Amino acid sequence: MLEPWAEISERLRRNLKLRQYLTLLQGYQKEFSELSAAAEKQLQHPEVHLPHHSLLLRLWHYPSFAPWTSLLVYAPGIRYEQSESPLVIAATWNRPFDAQRFTDPMKGLAHGLSTAPTITLKQASLSPSLLDVNLRRLEAIALPLILDRSIGVDGAGFGIETASVRLRWHASQREPWLPLREWYEQMQTFLQRSLE
Repeated sequence: MLEPWAEISERLRRNLKLRQYLTLLQGYQKEFSELSAAAEKQLQHPEVHLPHHSLLLRLWHYPSFAPWTSLLVYAPGIRYEQSESPLVIAATWNRPFDAQRFTDPMKGLAHGLSTAPTITLKQASLSPSLLDVNLRRLEAIALPLILDRSIGVDGAGFGIETASVRLRWHASQREPWLPLREWYEQMQTFLQRSLE
């Protein structure tokens, strides 16, 4: 007669551990959501002090399983155009590392479960003339407006943002934005090379 009670007791104990684990996992999901929101905010508006520059445009690339990057181009104010160069700042969130901290208990113990994202910043000066050439190419692109309600399940998200326009697309979307995608790739290459 005691064996069934011992078996029931063992099942209850395992069930309790499972519930504790699920509760812990839900807490981690909430914390990772907070971390993700903080990371996206820092990718859009990194904490940099550039008193003579203003944000001109931002390119971003958010792949599913790799670090997320924003390339932010800052132009000097009119009073400083002769004395200061445009700048690019690469803000990179090591999303895979941060995700592992919340899904792998050993990583979480080793690196902590802080909701502060792992963001790195890199800055470089840009050639004003080369930047101008790239911006003129962007100004020449005409795009049809598409109201797309689809959701990208896998792959990468891309985008460009200025003070007045924000465009985003998913890696699987090809036409009719091909001219913008080609410009994006060339601009991204120009900015990345400037950071090397």
